[in-house]
Amino acid sequence: MTTEKVSYMIRNYLKLTLRTLAKYRLYSTINLLGLALGISLSGFLLLYVQQEFSYDRHTPDHERIYRISWVFHDRAYALAPEGLTDRLEAEFPGIERAINFRMEKTEVSVPDRNLYLEDFQVAHADDGYFDLFPGSPLMGTPGEVLAEEGTAVITESMAQRLFGYPTPVGE
Repeated sequence: MTTEKVSYMIRNYLKLTLRTLAKYRLYSTINLLGLALGISLSGFLLLYVQQEFSYDRHTPDHERIYRISWVFHDRAYALAPEGLTDRLEAEFPGIERAINFRMEKTEVSVPDRNLYLEDFQVAHADDGYFDLFPGSPLMGTPGEVLAEEGTAVITESMAQRLFGYPTPVGE
């Protein structure tokens, strides 16, 4: 087939399509809206599924890590009651390690620098955090940095922001 014949054929198909759409307006509108809605919802569903399968993949053994959450008054919370992690480890031999971990916004102040931050995002974690989520603190050993009450792990950039220098041990 030559290019001329193909373009003639496509032009005839377009004319026929436009005539049919004009002749059956309501039916065509319903079909086109349904097609557009179906394609849009399929796209959103694909994005949702992709997002659900993408987070928490950065840790080794991510297929062995589970998150406990509970629903209270139609809101989901990824928070375990105090003592649940110890009981899970004691009663279920298949659970190697369980930790409490939660994120919250709080206020942080550094009196020496007259610094006060509102809505500061912090994480609270048990001392076993580095057993599940590997990372190496610049100072201290991973198993000991969260073992004592009132200890914290902060990034080097956050130490610079809060204290003015990257090694705030003892502050």
